[in-house]
Formats: sequence, C-alpha cells, structure tokens
Amino acid sequence: MNEFYNLLLVLASAGFMGIIISIIYNLTHSRAVYSSRMSVVLVVLAILSAMLLSVEITAGGAAIIGAAIIIRFRNPIKDHRDIIFILASIISGFCSATHMFMALGVETVILVILLIILNASQKSDR
Repeated sequence: MNEFYNLLLVLASAGFMGIIISIIYNLTHSRAVYSSRMSVVLVVLAILSAMLLSVEITAGGAAIIGAAIIIRFRNPIKDHRDIIFILASIISGFCSATHMFMALGVETVILVILLIILNASQKSDR
C-alpha cells in the first residue's frame, strides 16, 4: 500500500508542476502561434514521463521516454520557445519520479523568473 501512496505522490506532484508550466506557457507565449492544445500536452507529458520513470527505472524506461520525445519532435514546432516548455515538462516528470522535489521547485522558480524577464524585454506584438 505504501507503493500506491508513493505513486500517487509522484503523479500528483508531476501533474501540479505540469499545470504550473502550462500556466506559464499561457502567460508568456506570444499569441501569433499560440496553441491551446500545447497546454494540455505539457501537463500530460509531465505525468507520463513521471509514470514511465517511476514504473521502470532501467534503461528500458529511458528508451521509452526517448521514443516519446522523438515522436513529439516529429511534429513541426512553430515557436522555438515551445521546446523550452516541452523539456521543462519532461524534467518535472523526472524530478517527481526520483523524489527530487527541491530540484523540481528550483527548476520551476528559475523557469518562471527567466521567462518573465525575457518576455518583458521583447516586443510581443507582431
């Protein structure tokens, strides 16, 4: 039963951080090429990467996650900043699965600060 609560903690923390990354995406993204589906992908990608890594921490689990990344990058990415959010979502899942909650919080805070600073320094009207 302890493993069940552990898995719930991992998935809940990954989902929560995925939602935060999705909110940051919505707030800082330029509206010229905005995709509302990307917000959903960021949350689900964090949860899936945490689930894959927590279920199987062998090289096979890393290979499955690598295959998921290749499948995602086959689609055309219209804005280069989308790569930042995709990688942040995957890193959030990895940190949650390995119980590195301090690194997860630090990663999210640094991401928020950098994107707000960099977004404020650029013109967002096109």
